[in-house]
Amino acid sequence: MVLPTGNYTPDEVSWFRELFDQHYDGLRNFAYFKTGDGQLADDVVQETFLKLWSLRQKVRKDTVKAFLYT
Repeated sequence: MVLPTGNYTPDEVSWFRELFDQHYDGLRNFAYFKTGDGQLADDVVQETFLKLWSLRQKVRKDTVKAFLYT
């Protein structure tokens, strides 16, 4: 996954990459279960992670999983 350009710290990138690696497969499976369409599931998950990146300063680490699945 390519991160959006801009000012970000190596810690932010590391945090995001960890979350992406941990949750992508499960989130994609969940989206596929809900939509029944593999391509749409991939799109939904990508958009979800883009939104997480844009809101990274506001999302608490203890609620990030709930954020991803809503």
